[in-house]
Amino acid sequence: MKSYLKVIASSLVLFSTLTLQAQTDSLRSRTTSSLSLASALLDPITLPSSLDKDVEALLEQWYRGYGVHKGARTNSRVTPSSVAVPYTPDSVYIRMLNKMPTAMHFSYNPLIRESIELYLYKRRGLLSSMLSLADLYFPEIEVTLDKNGLPMELRYLVIVESALNPKAISPAGAAGLWQLMLPTGKIYGLSVNSLVDERMDPIKSTEAACRFLKDLYNIYGDWWLVLAAYNCGPGNVNRALKRSGVSKANFWDIYRYLPNETRRYIPLFIGAYFAMHYHREYGIYPRELGRPLATDYYTASHRVTFDRIAELTGVDQETISAFNPQFRRGIIPGNNTPYPVRLPLSAILKLDSIGEGVSSPELRVNLEGPNSTSKKGRQDIQEEDEEFEVSTKRGRKGKQSKRSKKEKASKGQASQHRVHSGETLSSIARKYGVSVSELKRSPQCRSEDHSKEEITLSIARIII
Repeated sequence: MKSYLKVIASSLVLFSTLTLQAQTDSLRSRTTSSLSLASALLDPITLPSSLDKDVEALLEQWYRGYGVHKGARTNSRVTPSSVAVPYTPDSVYIRMLNKMPTAMHFSYNPLIRESIELYLYKRRGLLSSMLSLADLYFPEIEVTLDKNGLPMELRYLVIVESALNPKAISPAGAAGLWQLMLPTGKIYGLSVNSLVDERMDPIKSTEAACRFLKDLYNIYGDWWLVLAAYNCGPGNVNRALKRSGVSKANFWDIYRYLPNETRRYIPLFIGAYFAMHYHREYGIYPRELGRPLATDYYTASHRVTFDRIAELTGVDQETISAFNPQFRRGIIPGNNTPYPVRLPLSAILKLDSIGEGVSSPELRVNLEGPNSTSKKGRQDIQEEDEEFEVSTKRGRKGKQSKRSKKEKASKGQASQHRVHSGETLSSIARKYGVSVSELKRSPQCRSEDHSKEEITLSIARIII
């Protein structure tokens, strides 16, 4: 009897084991089958241009300026560029997504799974680099998002848009951390000219992007539609909504009607958020090249060049450019509009102590054309014309009065005039009633050294 019961018990255990195994295999088979089917029906995830490039090489210049290398201890935990992707049940990813602090309702499907594993396994080195860059850019982005009442999750848009490379430029012409197009940037107050592209300014571009996102949310009232419109434009989203025929459509309802880039945009955004939030659980740490530099902003209210700042502070031009990608040609046109310039704290202290002597004056208007090579300069001709006009209207007495003014001035001693940014020889000559040719006889004026901020002209025969 005991043997009979033992056989029955063994049979039940074996049957239960086989049944459980069959159920597990069936579940795994269904999951795999559904994933394969969905992947076949939907476009598989491919990296956008900002992420598909060798971002490590693009960020190397930035790291050279950001990290203090001499005597610095580097991170011993080196993150490999990629590793094999292990099998993880969908339930694990879903549970982890539900634990993430967010006001946005996440979806989960095979494309999102693929995006998560793309960052965690296939682009581990890239994620390590972006974690370090986030330490520089995220604090300011978070402040701006909070000021505008936007979800903090939106900071991860810059991961998908530019891989946190402020100098990123897409094939379509979008630029900066937020990849703003030129018309969009101008609509939201960003200046773009030959010297400055504020789409690459981390602070100003973030403010413009937040205003853009707020306007889109006022239109759609759904953050996933907002992100789609941010990527491909409201026009494409509106057409997709119309084609879907759904009264209150969401992103996945209009998925098939959107451009290919926008189809992978939402999955990549969710994957980036997941990977940045759980990077420690997967053994991914920020890339470290030493102690980071302490930086702040110096307000340039005058025209100054990168080489001038480098000369005064000892900071190399590559570092200045890495911190300030918005200046296209190494020229800060602060004489038109004051610009904040990000620099190491030590450099800012040096510039503050110098004051106005930081500026880099430059004569950018050349007298060219007919009669420009004559012995008399154009200003001298203009003065003669003015004298002729005075003598014509007022008689010879007017001309004599002008000469007597100069003769009266000649009785005084030589004076000193400090030349400031924006002044020209013509404006100085008019101020003191002398000719440009007389100013040019000043030895300081004849000097070819224009590296100094201000020069002092010895102006003879002038009484101030």
